[in-house]
Amino acid sequence: MKMLKKLFGGIKITYIDLLTFSVGIALYTGLVLTVDKLKNTSFQDIGIGYEWWIFFAMIIIINSENPLESAIKAFIFFLVSQPIIYLVQPNGVELFLRYYRLWAVPTALTFPMAFVGWYTKKENVFSGIILSPMLFLLAVHAVEYFTSKHIFSLIFCIAEIIILTFGVLKRNRDRVIANAIMILSILILYVYIIRVP
Repeated sequence: MKMLKKLFGGIKITYIDLLTFSVGIALYTGLVLTVDKLKNTSFQDIGIGYEWWIFFAMIIIINSENPLESAIKAFIFFLVSQPIIYLVQPNGVELFLRYYRLWAVPTALTFPMAFVGWYTKKENVFSGIILSPMLFLLAVHAVEYFTSKHIFSLIFCIAEIIILTFGVLKRNRDRVIANAIMILSILILYVYIIRVP
């Protein structure tokens, strides 16, 4: 639990730290995506799924002093990292021009989402509600990775749900709320939406 407290609330992230991390993780992701032997494996999921990016964003958000700082830092992280992922790959400029427009709106949305996300720190009933969409997205990814047999990514998604539940949320009530919403949403998605003709 001490490590979780340090990770979520005990780190001072300067803007230099943020920029260094943004560039470093983007270079790693872009280069991993160029390795043919890793294609269709868990190792390239960092460039395809959201699980790692939710994890990084929550670390930035929870270690921010206020909602505005949270929003600015999360926005900078995605604004810097996403283009680099494309540009370090072969035909990077072509990839950037073709695909980055799909990330432009999600990148812009990180500002209001991180602003609201900071309130998971407030230890009230809304903390669990605010975190629940992230847990839901991780659960959806876990199901997808189970069906595609990406075992490492599956394990990471399950671990991240647990880590965020106990690292971000401080009260059991909020943890129950977040996970109950996540489980209910998964049931609705897979029982009533996807599987109904």
